[in-house]
Amino acid sequence: VLRQLASSVEQTGALLCNLITASSVHAAAAKPSREEQAAVLKDMPPDQPITSVILNQMPALDAFVRETMRLYPPCRPARFALTTDVQWSRAEATIELPAGTIIAPEPFAAHFTAAYPQADRFDPLRYEAGPGPPLLPFATAGKGLGADGEER
Repeated sequence: VLRQLASSVEQTGALLCNLITASSVHAAAAKPSREEQAAVLKDMPPDQPITSVILNQMPALDAFVRETMRLYPPCRPARFALTTDVQWSRAEATIELPAGTIIAPEPFAAHFTAAYPQADRFDPLRYEAGPGPPLLPFATAGKGLGADGEER
């Protein structure tokens, strides 16, 4: 199974591989999630489906998954052609991109911004008090850009 997951370029497989890796590399950060899962699933038979109701009882798992997706996004760069004009203002400049511009946002760099304090640090606790800073759509899903676009 792990060989199949590792060879997959599909996003679900990529996310599972990233979660396995993050659990190993960041073992101390994964510990609360492991303990929480053990407690919540303790009296469940192994063939019982894990529903959204059960998952909602595991905020540490949710936080660990969000942090894994932030630092190890399951998507790879994709090219998009903007279908509308986009204006992006930053303190140092405003960037204007006309409709038809082809862009290729890089998911691995997307979440290293000031929106995430200590962005280079793996810290699931940033999500335990709530959803935390949003994950960028193009970094966590194959479609979605924050602007209208068509994949090229």
